[in-house]
Amino acid sequence: MSTIKSMTGYAATSIESAAGLLEISIKAVNGRFCDVSMASNFDLGASELNCVKLVKESVKRGSVNVNIKLVHNKNSCFTLNKQNLHELLDALQQIATEVKEHQACTSITTSGNLDLLSLATMPGILSSAHQSGSESIEISKEIRADFDNSLIAGLSKAIEAFDQHRMAEGERLKEILLEKIALVSERLEVVKNNLDHLIAQERQRIKEKIEKLDIELDPERLENEVALQAQRADIAEEHDRLRSHLQSLLQILNSDESTAKEAYSPAGKRLDFMMQELVRESNTIASKASNLELTQTAVELKVIIEQMREQIQNIE
Repeated sequence: MSTIKSMTGYAATSIESAAGLLEISIKAVNGRFCDVSMASNFDLGASELNCVKLVKESVKRGSVNVNIKLVHNKNSCFTLNKQNLHELLDALQQIATEVKEHQACTSITTSGNLDLLSLATMPGILSSAHQSGSESIEISKEIRADFDNSLIAGLSKAIEAFDQHRMAEGERLKEILLEKIALVSERLEVVKNNLDHLIAQERQRIKEKIEKLDIELDPERLENEVALQAQRADIAEEHDRLRSHLQSLLQILNSDESTAKEAYSPAGKRLDFMMQELVRESNTIASKASNLELTQTAVELKVIIEQMREQIQNIE
């Protein structure tokens, strides 16, 4: 399994359950830690902890939103709220009694009949599995166990598709980074070509400045000062360290893990650390650059490395 996964991804799936059709979607964006939020139009109950645990087995970093929706009930589209119905009938009986007592002394007349459809459409009497909004669909105790098993199975299926999407995006990010590494290597060739004569050029530049001042200096002291200044302009160590860091980046990007989940190791933090080192070395080269070619190359290095750093922020 590739060590490169994107922190961003999306997947959706559906599965039949004892209570009806479950639609499950997973969406993730960048995050420093693994943060999982669950949303559903029914009470997840004890299954919520199992769902979160299942997601975290696959996701190590990022903000993950899981949305689970029960969209229909294959056994019954409607649920009768018997308590509300009984309370409504009792209230209607009281109304009928009051009307009967006062009917003799008033001109009010009533048939005393109320059809079933009118009862059914009264608020709180029937609830539909097609309902939407803030109302929560109730899952009966009789089917809860089977329903929860279907929920976990559906979520596992969604996570598998979600992981495939993140790995595909990770491969795209990997290709971008490999291209950027090649560009950095090209710029380091320019630096390397300057290394052999860089110190000699710096020594000559300093001597020429001193000669223009037309002052007498002790030759030995002059040579020591020239050597010191030339050494400060030497960027051989920075060049070598940058080369070493690039090799480390390539090892991380090209390494393959076992397909077993426990063997997976997120690469994002390691890559981010290496980028800090690249930024540090490129800044030092820029500060030491003593000619126009090196100055321009250092600027290009910093731009490319910053582009790499931005891409790596998306890697788990």
